[in-house]
Amino acid sequence: MTSVLYNAAATTALRVLQSTNTKLDTVENRISTGLKIGEAKDNAAYWSISTTLKSDNSAMSSVSDALGLGAATVDTAYQGLNSSLDVLNKIKEKLTSATQDGVDRKAVQDEVDALQEQLKSIANSSTFSGENWLSVNSQVAGYNPTKSVVASFTRDANGSVSIGKIDINTSSIALYDASTVSDSGGILDGQVALKKADGSDLKVGGKATDKGNTSTGGLSATASSDTGVAATALEGTAGAPGTPTATFAFGTFDATGIDTGDTISFNLTGGSATSATAVTVDLTSVTDAATLRTAITNALTTATITGVTVGGTGNAITLSAATDITVAGTTPNNVNADGTTTTTLGLGNGTQTASTGTGTAGELTTGTFTTTGLAEGDQLTFSLTVDGAAEPVVKTITVGASHSVSDIAALLDTAFDGAVDVAEGSTPDTGKLVFKSQSTGAASNVKLNSVVIKDADGAYKVPSTPTGLPTTEAATVSTGTFSALTLDKDDNLSFTIQVDKALAPTTVRIDQALVDSALKDVTGHTSGNIADADQFKTVMEAALKAANVKGVTVGKAGTTGSEHLTFTSETAGADSSLKLSAVNVSQGASTISVDEIDVTSESFTALSQADQADVLAAYISVVNTAISKVTAAASSLGAVSGRIELQQGFVTDLMDTIDKGVSGLVDADMNEESTRLQALQVQQQLGVQALSIANQSAQNVLRLFQ
Repeated sequence: MTSVLYNAAATTALRVLQSTNTKLDTVENRISTGLKIGEAKDNAAYWSISTTLKSDNSAMSSVSDALGLGAATVDTAYQGLNSSLDVLNKIKEKLTSATQDGVDRKAVQDEVDALQEQLKSIANSSTFSGENWLSVNSQVAGYNPTKSVVASFTRDANGSVSIGKIDINTSSIALYDASTVSDSGGILDGQVALKKADGSDLKVGGKATDKGNTSTGGLSATASSDTGVAATALEGTAGAPGTPTATFAFGTFDATGIDTGDTISFNLTGGSATSATAVTVDLTSVTDAATLRTAITNALTTATITGVTVGGTGNAITLSAATDITVAGTTPNNVNADGTTTTTLGLGNGTQTASTGTGTAGELTTGTFTTTGLAEGDQLTFSLTVDGAAEPVVKTITVGASHSVSDIAALLDTAFDGAVDVAEGSTPDTGKLVFKSQSTGAASNVKLNSVVIKDADGAYKVPSTPTGLPTTEAATVSTGTFSALTLDKDDNLSFTIQVDKALAPTTVRIDQALVDSALKDVTGHTSGNIADADQFKTVMEAALKAANVKGVTVGKAGTTGSEHLTFTSETAGADSSLKLSAVNVSQGASTISVDEIDVTSESFTALSQADQADVLAAYISVVNTAISKVTAAASSLGAVSGRIELQQGFVTDLMDTIDKGVSGLVDADMNEESTRLQALQVQQQLGVQALSIANQSAQNVLRLFQ
């Protein structure tokens, strides 16, 4: 239908043209801005992500700048340390030349002075952006030796932001520290103790020490020595060999048929009868086995045979002798008074058994064993030689809460099971230990070689009263009464110890660091302080371990207020020896810093030639120590510089990666947009033409009315 009020074709063409124009505007905007997402309305999610990432990348740029600043500061300090190292090596060369006889030390010192000034110039000049790590003043309020370089900007999954830093501790890097606080100072102006080649303190050549510890904790300056005591073995009594016994047993006696005047006869070899001897037994009074045993005994007497014993119980009849017994004849004869045999009395042919006998066991009874002085946890080690064996049997028992002689005997009996039996002796040997071999005969014997007694801590001890045992003693040296002491930074307490005739004594040193390490877990401990004998024992054990001293145990003895330490060899007997000597308390060596070294000062030139040689060597050692510290500091800064450089590269790569990611989200693809632009322009032209054609339909209607 054609209408002048509504042109459907024109409306459709107009809507298409408007849509095309809108799309064309969008494409032209993307081409002009280069962005496919330029506003939140384009894509809210992607726009939010890209905006946040762009913001973070801006912060990353600041991190990169901070890393550059930090790298420059580190490099400045690093170059200063390297330059200082060269100067220190020259000072070391000059001081070494000063050790040569005939060298003009004033000329040497002039050069050293110039080099010392150069070191200060290097330290003061090593400044970047107001930061100087080589010349500091740690006494200034707010001083913090830890410097930080901003190294990263991080946003986690929850959106929380954190700043990462690289921390640098400059306390070991500073060459000079202007602080006046005691024991402060940098590598070049810090005080260093002067030491001889053997490690002992030099009291001259630098600043004098007038502080520190003067106590030895009870160690005596006089040499203390002791030698152990070997035990004298207790010999036991040998066992007896025992008497050999042979037996002949008749059959079971039966009195049936015995009449007055009857006899029984047989030929016997045994006892004193070395050959067959006739024995006739009168049965007139025999009514049972007991009366028969009496009759046989009478018959042996009549036949003058000794050494044969008639025995048996019940109806058994036996003959016993130290030699074999032979009864001749097929059966013992039982003959009536008229000479006719009527009964055998049930005796039969009999049987013979020969044996050697067990004899007695060797045994040893000790003296009265007094347990006074023993305590629960003490260890007793017994060495026994049993039956003359080549190797002794050695067993250790631990004393319990109850330690009577019978308790000790029971513990030993269990320990030596299979070798000897141990028990407390009976009256009159009550209170004594009895060791009994489990063999018998002349070779059976027990010998108590020694007894070693130790406390629960493994230290040798000798009971306060005699034990009645051959006790072995170890060499023991006791100190004087303990007195509290405090070791300052430069203090040390030293002594020499020689254990068990060692080839040479070992020097043991105790200083503040060792004390603090040994007592680090003691509540209330203050640096360098040894408050009581228990703490001194702990420190002494640590000192012996540090000096690699073996074979000695440290103990504590005495009552409260008069306690002292004991040193005990771990070897018992005559080979045990111990010697403490050369006790020395040092309040610290004379000190000097690198920038104070002067080989022309009055205090130096006033020294003897020998002292000058020692001090010069110590000066060189001080410079060498500074060289080592500067080298370590430069190595540390070099490692930090390398890390900063790596972080710089990482941050740059990370920023590039984020930019690439953002571009992928919001940047327009220009090839695609160009193609889309051309297509939309064609669509626009077609839309205009379509609209024009649609609008002409109204004109066609007008022609109908012309």
